[in-house]
Amino acid sequence: KTGHWKRNCPKYMDDKKNGIESTKFDKTRELEKDEVDLRVGNGAKVAALAIGTYA
Repeated sequence: KTGHWKRNCPKYMDDKKNGIESTKFDKTRELEKDEVDLRVGNGAKVAALAIGTYA
């Protein structure tokens, strides 16, 4: 929601006080040869395959 800061979030503060880690990577994947991760204009992260070079 607008104006919602993590440092002011009651759930985050309770979890932090109780030692619960709130940010975890649920899904990871190994990139294969010639694969890259790109961030596009809207902030989305996409996997791409490198085909050639640009000079």
